[in-house]
Amino acid sequence: VDTSRYQGAADYKIVDHKAADNIDGYLSVFGAKYTTARRLAEVACNKVVKKLGESFRPCDTAETPTPAASDSTSGESPDLLGKTAAFLGIKRSELDELVASDPTLDQPLDRELELAAVAALWSARNESVVHLGDFVFRRTGLGTLGHPGEHAIQESARILGAELNWNESRIRAEIRDVESRYSAIGSQDRLEAAG
Repeated sequence: VDTSRYQGAADYKIVDHKAADNIDGYLSVFGAKYTTARRLAEVACNKVVKKLGESFRPCDTAETPTPAASDSTSGESPDLLGKTAAFLGIKRSELDELVASDPTLDQPLDRELELAAVAALWSARNESVVHLGDFVFRRTGLGTLGHPGEHAIQESARILGAELNWNESRIRAEIRDVESRYSAIGSQDRLEAAG
């Protein structure tokens, strides 16, 4: 088990199941928002390639700016869409195009993360979101630090439902599934891991 810290955030673990459970070729990643944490992705990918015995060039993501980094304004504090683009690691212009067709998408889903509603639509189109939980817990981490609030859950479900052709029954089921994850831990305090 390799446990490290990244950018002052929560712990993460990479478990090699060969050592832990005598299952060769199987690694698990726990903790942190591993779908959005660059350092964890680097460590996990390097471990997988090393385990496969392949020669490879070490991961260089620490020196490679995300598309959003090269799209930032000079010295200005980014607005909600700029922060959302940086959070998603994309160019702001990708979100501007979506908001141009629906200005309501420039509203915050969650004030703590400063994530705009357009993130749900972008994730549905680009991140293989199939369930509300995919968006809330895996693609954005919106819900991994605790319950983001009823508005964030309801609005995310509405946007995803419209894009993914969910009927009202499916939307309610997706919301129930996400809410049940918080009920299962007995409170809506901060989660260490979800999903």
